Amino acid sequence: MTIRPTRRAKWVLWSAIGLVLAATLTPGSTSTGPRPCGPLTVACGDTWGVDLALNLALFLPLGVAAFLNGHRLPRIALLGLLLSLLIETLQAALIPGRDPALRDLLANTAGAAAGAVVAAAWPTLADPTPAEARRLSFLAGGGLAAWLLAAGLLLQPSLPASEWYGQHRAELGGFDRFAGVLLEATLDGEPLPSGRIAPELVRRATHRAQTTLEIRLGRSPERTRRLAPIVSVFDQRQRKIVVVGQLGASLVASPRLRSEDWGLQSIRARFPSLSPLGAGEATLEVTSAAGRISATELSSGSAAEVQSLGPADWWRLVSPRSLALSAGAASLGAAAVLLLCFLPLGWLAAGSVTGRTGPLGWVAASAAALPAAIALVPTPLGLPAAPLASWVATITSWGLGWWALHRSRRGGAASVHRPAA
Repeated sequence: MTIRPTRRAKWVLWSAIGLVLAATLTPGSTSTGPRPCGPLTVACGDTWGVDLALNLALFLPLGVAAFLNGHRLPRIALLGLLLSLLIETLQAALIPGRDPALRDLLANTAGAAAGAVVAAAWPTLADPTPAEARRLSFLAGGGLAAWLLAAGLLLQPSLPASEWYGQHRAELGGFDRFAGVLLEATLDGEPLPSGRIAPELVRRATHRAQTTLEIRLGRSPERTRRLAPIVSVFDQRQRKIVVVGQLGASLVASPRLRSEDWGLQSIRARFPSLSPLGAGEATLEVTSAAGRISATELSSGSAAEVQSLGPADWWRLVSPRSLALSAGAASLGAAAVLLLCFLPLGWLAAGSVTGRTGPLGWVAASAAALPAAIALVPTPLGLPAAPLASWVATITSWGLGWWALHRSRRGGAASVHRPAA
């Protein structure tokens, strides 16, 4: 298919280039110390996986815009490579707080190429024939299930069998200092020292893939702007094992998950009804296990909260910042993600039967992806069942996709017309 670039398409391309330059040529956080990563490293830094994902997403519109201007995949990939080389050179020479890296070059080039592939496939996706829709339904359903399975694996606990060190009210870079008093702390029922933890206690925690911290504290007199650790555990490689602290007026817990092994964000569970802020003493217990972070105020015997983790929480792992969310906010975010994920499945299922009464088997297969993805995927991973909001969002999304294609075709408003082969 030959595309003749229009004035609007050229404007879109230059806007995409401007967006890339604006996002990458602004100063970053300055540092007076040595750069932690060499320019040829890929898996370096705490959130290298997030950097890869964000760079790929940043260059995706550039690939789409270049395709709309008549360029083909090899030239678009070269454009992404050359633009990325220019950016990395300027970052190294002129932009403070920016660290040029090979991973950025790879992700940027891949993002531009992926944008071109999406743009080339868009006519088929937007107005598929029944045969194309059936094939795409199978691929989309399997791909989505695999994606959610991978997300579920990344949400599993990751407790390395290494030397662990306890910290009391630690002063850590990027964190606030807890203004209250820590009176006592235990890990799995044993005293948590401010120093090296006994190897037997580490072996017990890693074997169970679970940690339980109990802390008795004098409450803080002031809110915090950033997370202020009350107790934390790190290992000899400075990898976080678990942090329990105060954020604003809430208790926050952040256990180590497999996502952090792959350079993705950690999960921070916020418990609004449990507050280290105020007057007097409090005894709090925080347990982190597969798919579940719970907190209880033992001193009152009434306040308790549980935050469940499921495959639809993958969006929290690739966000630019680690988000401290309550259970309600996390559930709404997961429902919104499922709403977007299952919309294409309903669209393709409708396309597979448009203009005929069958084969309904493909529709049933597409619909079966709903319970398979949100109910069966978590089961072998030991994750909790999806909440009602996720089920409602998934079924609604699939139905909206089905309705949207039928409405489009009934009105003769199919937005994409492909030339005859």
